[in-house]
Amino acid sequence: MSQLGYPTSDEIDDPEFFGGKMSTFEHGALRWNGVDGVTLELSFAEPDWVTRVEVKVFDFIQVPISLGVEIGFSQLAVFLGPLPAVGQLALLLGDSTVRRSFHSLSAEELSSLAGQAQQATPGYAPPDFNTYVEIDVADRVDAQVVVSQISQVTEIVEFAYVAGTPSNPDVVGTTNPLFVTQLYLAAGPTGIGAATAWSKGADGSGIYLVDVEQGWFVGRTKIFHY
Repeated sequence: MSQLGYPTSDEIDDPEFFGGKMSTFEHGALRWNGVDGVTLELSFAEPDWVTRVEVKVFDFIQVPISLGVEIGFSQLAVFLGPLPAVGQLALLLGDSTVRRSFHSLSAEELSSLAGQAQQATPGYAPPDFNTYVEIDVADRVDAQVVVSQISQVTEIVEFAYVAGTPSNPDVVGTTNPLFVTQLYLAAGPTGIGAATAWSKGADGSGIYLVDVEQGWFVGRTKIFHY
């Protein structure tokens, strides 16, 4: 699939150019007219990041959320109990979405992975990863207030924190003190020629990367020692 994504229309008349034709796609359009020929237009929307609060429930307590299921905060509020802090959270969060943090792995798979970690790292005492839940927090709500309120449910909640959010760092180029060690930025054939691209005005604008930390083939993982 190209950077345009999937098509969203057949070939249609271009309303902006008499006699022109166009096809629309998820992330833009292909246009044709007798003057310019074929032109490509890309239009990527800014990512809509959702702030989340991660909550760790004590290991001896069973979280009432099934694998792959999302519930509203009102249901979690019943589980947390009729405490003033929970009532405040209900007002703040409304029926915000709540799910298990590790919602793509079964209890058995999590236990197996934790067991492998224990074998590889003697002395490691893993928590029960089934007792982590995440709460979606709307932009209008202060996530730190949610953490403060839910941390007051000390009979159930071990700890809570605001999950990290993606950053959009500027390219600092040769002013970066680590630049001299980043040999992969050098000119080819050693590196990718980043400095040359910067000199031509390329700064990564409009480019987004998503790092998906799941779906690994653990059995095929190689461990390198340096």
